[in-house]
Amino acid sequence: MGDFFDVEVKSIWREDIYKVMDKAKWHAYQILTKQKIIEPEFRDKFPKNLWLGVSVDGTSRYWQEPLETLKKSSALMKFISFEPLLGDFLPDDLTGIDWAIIGAQTGIGAKSVNTKIVNRVVKLISSYDIPLFVKPNIRGQIPKNPGSEWVLREEFPQSFYRARKIIEA
Repeated sequence: MGDFFDVEVKSIWREDIYKVMDKAKWHAYQILTKQKIIEPEFRDKFPKNLWLGVSVDGTSRYWQEPLETLKKSSALMKFISFEPLLGDFLPDDLTGIDWAIIGAQTGIGAKSVNTKIVNRVVKLISSYDIPLFVKPNIRGQIPKNPGSEWVLREEFPQSFYRARKIIEA
C-alpha cells in the first residue's frame, strides 16, 4: 500500500487517476492520506467526485500540515479520519471539514481506544455539526451508558445522499 500524495508519486500518475475519476462520474472516490495535499498540476481543481481526507491517529502532530492543506484544497468533499485513534494529539479546529470517521486499530496486537479521547473527538466533531461515521470496530470498546448513543452514528454528508438518489434514479 502506498500514499497517493507521497513525494515518490509523480504528478502525471495522479493526473491519470484523475482522468479515470472524470470518466466514471457516478462513483465517489475516496483518497485518505497522511501527507500534505498536493493540488493537481495539470488541471484547475480536483475531480468533483473525489472525497479527499486526512488521517489523524493522535500519536503526534504529523497531521497538522496535511490537515491545513486539505482545508485549503480545491476538493469539494473534505473528510478527516480519526483511525486508529491511539493518542490525544488532536486538532482543535475542524472548519471546512465535511465528514468525520472514527475507528479503532484492528488486527493482532491492536491497542484498545481510550474512551475519554473518543468522547473528546465526538464532542469536537459535534460542535462543528459534522456528520460522523463510527466504524463498527470501535463499538465493542465503548461502554454502553447514557451519553454514548453516538457509537451507533453512521452519518454521511448531505451530498452523499443527493448523489445516491441520482445514481438510483
